[in-house]
Amino acid sequence: IIDPSNGDFFVSSMFGNRIQVLTGSSGLVTTFVGTGIQGGDGDGGAATAATLTYPEGLYRDSNGLIYVGHDAFFKVRVIFSVSPTSSPTLIPTAGPSSVRGSQWNINTIAGDGTAASTGTGGLATAASFNNPRSAWGDSAGVIYVVERTGNCIRKFSTSDNIEEVFA
Repeated sequence: IIDPSNGDFFVSSMFGNRIQVLTGSSGLVTTFVGTGIQGGDGDGGAATAATLTYPEGLYRDSNGLIYVGHDAFFKVRVIFSVSPTSSPTLIPTAGPSSVRGSQWNINTIAGDGTAASTGTGGLATAASFNNPRSAWGDSAGVIYVVERTGNCIRKFSTSDNIEEVFA
């Protein structure tokens, strides 16, 4: 993901189990999400303290939320900025430059951590994914997920159930 306003560049380090930011103005690389240790913990907490296993395809929506396919933990997770003076709320951001000086948290938005392609018609958090490789979205807020081993593309939104789009 590149922020055109400042040239910051997000990259998922699949085997490093992190998401890092290359700051466009300085060339400095910093860890944005993950400890580098494999795992799937940290929901509801600071993104830098979370564990990831093989994070892949990043997507940033128009509100500044960042989605990542969590391949080996069979989930899709969302990274969001929180207000330092109140309880966590989703705050639209200008993009990667807001990494500096902001608290970023992480949550699972889809997937129950089971390796399967089940749950179609139910809630996204109760569905199972089979190696979700990447996530991306459209202007209506629908998130699409490519399942590598499930051989399909599925979609969901925060107000909708999960559906299989292409098999």
